[in-house]
Amino acid sequence: MSEPFVVLGLDPAKAVSGSAVLQIDGDRARLLANARVTTQADRAETVARACALSAERDMPLVVVAEEWDPPRHKRPPKTLPGVAPETSGFDQKWTYKTILGMGEGWGRWTAEFERFGVRRIERVTPNVWRDAIFGKKRPKDTESLKRAALFYARARLGLEGVDDNVADAVCIGLWGMYAPAVLDAARKERKKRGSM
Repeated sequence: MSEPFVVLGLDPAKAVSGSAVLQIDGDRARLLANARVTTQADRAETVARACALSAERDMPLVVVAEEWDPPRHKRPPKTLPGVAPETSGFDQKWTYKTILGMGEGWGRWTAEFERFGVRRIERVTPNVWRDAIFGKKRPKDTESLKRAALFYARARLGLEGVDDNVADAVCIGLWGMYAPAVLDAARKERKKRGSM
């Protein structure tokens, strides 16, 4: 069983992010703070609060943030022997504007991590955390997934009256309870803090 640590769960975005600060102690999670984040000042306040809650409890802090799966080329349709296949298409959600926006959004969060000295950051794709939290037979459409996150956050932590970005951040943070990379990051941060 791992020692307690603090997780800052993030559903990071350029326009609207969700954040949740959780205290993790084995199989128990306690929500310490959450926020809908829309400005750089909100990002700074979110990271500062996570750092302060970590320091107050003398527990390591690990950021667990969502990232997207890399783009995939769509496979060309099967063709008859001797007939050249059509050119494969590129995943349409990966436009230049999307990639630029994701980079800008993550860059804004990174600036605050650097400002406050946050060192342990783990990333997880939506399919990985959703499969772990909701199960593999979960809904696939965005609207149903957002409702599932709201339901899960309410059922697990009693969280009411938040938007789906915050609910996603809670679920992302809860995924970190069991993720070996997150547990290892907390252990390394604890060890580094102990040697300072």
